[in-house]
Amino acid sequence: EMCIRDSINHIFSLSLHSNTRNPMKKVNITTAVLLIYLIVMSIIGWPGKQANPDYVQYFGVIAATVLVIGLLRFLQIKRLKIRDKMKDGKKE
Repeated sequence: EMCIRDSINHIFSLSLHSNTRNPMKKVNITTAVLLIYLIVMSIIGWPGKQANPDYVQYFGVIAATVLVIGLLRFLQIKRLKIRDKMKDGKKE
């Protein structure tokens, strides 16, 4: 039982270390996971089987969610650039 826990901790520590070396990779993973989640939830919530499907609301919610994911990605990248500038400023 302890061996399994140790190996799981090792895997998580490896993934954490790889993300801290390349923060852009973390942004890409976050964006990809959110988009995959959106696709899955969109398939599950397809209104076509309802008596009066409201496609405007369905696609409106999808569009709004994509905008929010895009905004999150933009803010994450902006934060990384600000962090890099701060690090460069402290080195000089």
